[in-house]
Amino acid sequence: MNKVILSALAVLCLSIVSCTKYKDSSTAVITIKKKNGNGVSGATVTLTSLYAINTPGVQLSKNLPVKQTTDADGKAFMEIKYEGVLDVLVKSPLGDTTDFIKLKIGEETQKEIILNK
Repeated sequence: MNKVILSALAVLCLSIVSCTKYKDSSTAVITIKKKNGNGVSGATVTLTSLYAINTPGVQLSKNLPVKQTTDADGKAFMEIKYEGVLDVLVKSPLGDTTDFIKLKIGEETQKEIILNK
């Protein structure tokens, strides 16, 4: 009986390890909030590189810009195919703002932005 249980556990462990996939992208979770802490739904969040846009000879990646609208909790979820420091542009009826986010391959990075209104 013990051999059966050990064998089953070994198979289960091997199947979990073999199904683990290396993630080749970065995840950005950007939360837009009001001063009072409530999330701002319906804001447009854009990840881009202002450096690439404003510097002659530097080409913007074909994967940028990436736009997403915040959900009811003020969150926008984006998958990016590479790592780096990107500009975050926010447009909302409560106001517009800019910030930045540093992304790493295989990681989820969370950023919270508070609107001044």
